[in-house]
Amino acid sequence: MQDDVQPLGASEKGHPNHALLSLTVLRSLLGILSLLCFLLGFAIPYLLPAPEGKVLSRWVVQVRQMLPIALMIDGVLLAAMCFTAKWWFRKWQEPVKVLPVRDQKKTTQLVMLAMIMFFSVVLNAPRLKQSLWGDEEWTMRHNVVGDYRVTKEGALKFSPVTWGEAIWSYRSPNNHCFFSVLSKASHTLLYRSQNSPEALYFSECAMRLPCLIAGLIALFLVYQLMSEWGFPRAGVIAAGLLTLHPWFVRYSTEARGYGLLFALWPLALLMLLRGLRTGEWRWWIAFGLCQWLLLSTWMLQIHWVIGMNVAAVGCLWARRDDPHRVLFRRWLFGCLIGALLTLPTLLPAVPQVLAWMKGERSMAGEPPWPWCIEATTWLLTGQRWITPEQVSPYCIGRDIEWPGQAIKLVFEFGIPAAFILAGALVFIRQSKQNWWMFVAMLLPFLTILLVALKWGSSLLPWYASPFLPALLMLMGLGIEKATAILPGRWQTLATICLMAVPGVFWANECGLLRTHDFEPTLAATKVTRTILNPKFIDTKRDPITVQFCTKRLGYDPACISIDQSSELVKLIEQSRQEHRSLFVHLGDARFARMRWPDIMALVDDKNLFESTAILYGMEHAQTRQVWKLK
Repeated sequence: MQDDVQPLGASEKGHPNHALLSLTVLRSLLGILSLLCFLLGFAIPYLLPAPEGKVLSRWVVQVRQMLPIALMIDGVLLAAMCFTAKWWFRKWQEPVKVLPVRDQKKTTQLVMLAMIMFFSVVLNAPRLKQSLWGDEEWTMRHNVVGDYRVTKEGALKFSPVTWGEAIWSYRSPNNHCFFSVLSKASHTLLYRSQNSPEALYFSECAMRLPCLIAGLIALFLVYQLMSEWGFPRAGVIAAGLLTLHPWFVRYSTEARGYGLLFALWPLALLMLLRGLRTGEWRWWIAFGLCQWLLLSTWMLQIHWVIGMNVAAVGCLWARRDDPHRVLFRRWLFGCLIGALLTLPTLLPAVPQVLAWMKGERSMAGEPPWPWCIEATTWLLTGQRWITPEQVSPYCIGRDIEWPGQAIKLVFEFGIPAAFILAGALVFIRQSKQNWWMFVAMLLPFLTILLVALKWGSSLLPWYASPFLPALLMLMGLGIEKATAILPGRWQTLATICLMAVPGVFWANECGLLRTHDFEPTLAATKVTRTILNPKFIDTKRDPITVQFCTKRLGYDPACISIDQSSELVKLIEQSRQEHRSLFVHLGDARFARMRWPDIMALVDDKNLFESTAILYGMEHAQTRQVWKLK
């Protein structure tokens, strides 16, 4: 039986004695790690003490309670893996490797891919300096940098974000913890505090840089994944289409985790494919690590993880060259490695997320069909379905009416959908394995809908953004097959023309994203303050700034948040007594009049206030309005 043992990382032709020695070492390592998990689990309450009379942050409470449980579970799993090591490390009788098709034009393809990546950087890098919008600003204050808070003495004191908060603090699901860790590392390395009064205490560019890099990696991985399937030319086309899509432009330069998903999903699928093709340990372990990173970036990626693992089980079960299910064991081992890391990362966050989900904001209370229409429209056309009323001129939709605009409907929806369908047919007809890979692409959409129908969960359009690489890979494959019958030069020209069809429709939204702040909070703050650095703000002499409806304390830490008209009345009296200017910041005035009619009655009083600035954002709630007390 010793000859049937293949230790982790050993060659298929390794000597049996070496295998036995390595198996002993692996068992020892698993046992030591198991013991270490148990010891850490017992030590956590002492490492995170709870001083008497001090109220602990919610995330600290959950870490004290849930992290030991996660570590104990890890300890049990590692102990079980230690005692069953021989079962896991059974020798793999390697079949003849089926290598992916090698394209003779690979050098040309890589040059084109490099040009696409350069094009993406040149066009999208300026977005790094734009003003943070709501969720980004929340992430900056609570999970990456920290914020300034007014003390009882009226001074501004900085409260930095710790690494523990970046990983485990879930005041809301806004924390994409893997992104928060990368962004915090980037900000720590690249940003140096400045002593000039005009400087902010954080850098939008340093925060967003990890997503820009992830976007470039995503372009390369899309090409690599399509090459693994034998469609390298379609991979170049898909990378080009991804660069042109508004959602890629936005989320590859936004301080949120969605941009990381553009790279992590293709990477996970690539690791799965190489594990299936070669059987090597490294790919299965890398597949497990990718699952951990996906879930750590965004919990809703559980749908994608389920889809990929269903595909993995289907492919493994159908194999006839693995009678002892050795690859099944390696797949399960890789998944366990991912689970061992996911448990301590996310288990302390689960109670916080469950508490948030009980609120009104997380519950839709209606079927998710409008979300399907909106998400599909964004994916195919790069804009929303219908332009909302009374909003920013930068917030636009397709507004296609049937049958009066049938031709426009065909061009904007029909052509992209036709190429995706054609690509899907070519893809699934290539091999039985690709049927299961198609399940990995499609199943997440269905499971998201089922969960929303069952529990009434609220769905936002950008929840569909992780589908973008898969759809554009299929679209690229459809375009490739449509032009494959043409000779060389005509084939290239036809490909460019067909890529330009959706590109033209996507261009308007991309142009707006690149030239306008998604939410012009910084510009609105500059209307009321010349001093932006909290170190130089004098809360007793500088202008009084007030905000409600939309609150962005990151750009103006001295701004006073109000919810009642009586608070505004007191501030008006204070302003006149101290001879200080008073400004009111708000977002969507229409919503403010519905939600805070008493406050808006004062703001709308022309004898009291005058409108100073209306700065339009890219969404309904992202417009910023500034009013000044006369």
